[in-house]
Amino acid sequence: PHPFVYPRVEGEGVFDVPVGPIHAGVIEPGHFVFSGAGERILKLEARLFFTHRGIEKLAEGQPVAQGVFVAERICGVCAFSHSTAYVQAVEALAGTPAPPRAQAIRTLLLEFERLYNHIGDVGNICAGIGFAPGSSAGARLKERLQELNEVVTGHRFLRGINCVGGVRRELTNLPHAAAQLRVIKTEFAQMVDVMLNSDSVRQRLDGTGVLAAAVAEAFGAVGVAARASGSRRDSRIYHPHGLYPALAVQATTRQQGDVRARTEVRIQEAQQAFRLVAEVLDRLPDGPLTVPLGPLPAYHGALGRVESPRGETAHWVMVAPDGTIYRYRVRSAPYANWPVVPFAVPGNMVPDFPLINKSFELCYACCDR
Repeated sequence: PHPFVYPRVEGEGVFDVPVGPIHAGVIEPGHFVFSGAGERILKLEARLFFTHRGIEKLAEGQPVAQGVFVAERICGVCAFSHSTAYVQAVEALAGTPAPPRAQAIRTLLLEFERLYNHIGDVGNICAGIGFAPGSSAGARLKERLQELNEVVTGHRFLRGINCVGGVRRELTNLPHAAAQLRVIKTEFAQMVDVMLNSDSVRQRLDGTGVLAAAVAEAFGAVGVAARASGSRRDSRIYHPHGLYPALAVQATTRQQGDVRARTEVRIQEAQQAFRLVAEVLDRLPDGPLTVPLGPLPAYHGALGRVESPRGETAHWVMVAPDGTIYRYRVRSAPYANWPVVPFAVPGNMVPDFPLINKSFELCYACCDR
């Protein structure tokens, strides 16, 4: 095999800073090379795809019902988004939508997943600048939300709920969950107030890691990264699924494209998620949790799209004559967003990179599949 060659920046006083692919802590592998002169970064080259697991190939030949278990293990923190995109693709292929109660439960849990991710990510951004009050509060609230996931569904990462044709079981302790979410909402507002009223936080966030709107559009960025640079792209609005057509979902946008903009988009989306959860809980319809699938046409494919916490995630499924998966394709949100990260880094200092990286908060393994 040929060695990977990084494009070099040449010139007097230019030096390279290699980082990774093995990092401190528990994050996944990614190799970054910073070319800088003095304190300023001139260029960032990112190399990923160290974690290829053959997910798509693993799914081939599996019964479509078994494919759910593969899909929800593509990414730990977006497990429910991936499983929802997969089952929606299979249901579209069969022409059999899930029943209304299952659609409502899926919508509820998609917002549960958005909540614990966004609030945890805001805390991680605080960690990236050493702001301990925000970092500690974010970690504590994320843990309480994941404990709530387990109380309601039986799993902290919302696995084992989706199935083709609906959901596997009823949710439990919903009145308790609603009460807890009201308390967490208040505490999150207090955390945000302390964070955004700190001069040291604002100075680190403002103007750092700017992603230009033209770059976001050219590379097809999705999710928080795109909306913080002016895009209104949100699959809950433009490709509505679940109960979203009946909910007043607002696309949260900013124009600046910097770390502060991405932080504020997350904060507002988390605040909206609290509202959406309350609305879904108020209008949970009665009825069955599953319906039998219709016939699956051989060698036809269908697409399922979901707005995950990191942006639009798409699963495409084609089945064989025996009803097993013939071809499976996954396009996760990080796959769309990783190419824009190197454009947001030049002009910043090397110590800013952890903060910029955390503001995008992209996975590695679900990008590589």
